[in-house]
Amino acid sequence: MEGVLGVHGPLLQEVQMLLKLLSIQSLLFPWIDFLAGKCMLLGKTKPIMASKMVSVLFSVALLILFVFTIPHLNGGLTGLAAAIAAPLELATVYVLLHRLEKQSDPFLLNRSTGSAL
Repeated sequence: MEGVLGVHGPLLQEVQMLLKLLSIQSLLFPWIDFLAGKCMLLGKTKPIMASKMVSVLFSVALLILFVFTIPHLNGGLTGLAAAIAAPLELATVYVLLHRLEKQSDPFLLNRSTGSAL
């Protein structure tokens, strides 16, 4: 990391901590994107918007809380907020999509095979 970014000492430790925290969001993003794609296939984008709004609002609230409670983490605050908000975003889009699939017509969900359930 020192050779690539040119950082060393305390800054290197902060960058490594931030990358570890942001890796949680990176691991969950493909699943969030997959569920968003399923929503788009159904023609319903409200679950996507709702999950993004939950993520943004929760992240901002966490950042405000963390700034006043644990300010010594510096840049790690954003990584921590993102690491906590990403699973919440995934859960939100999953629950809303699950409800949407229950309410939808089974024929529409099985369009590609040409048969109803």
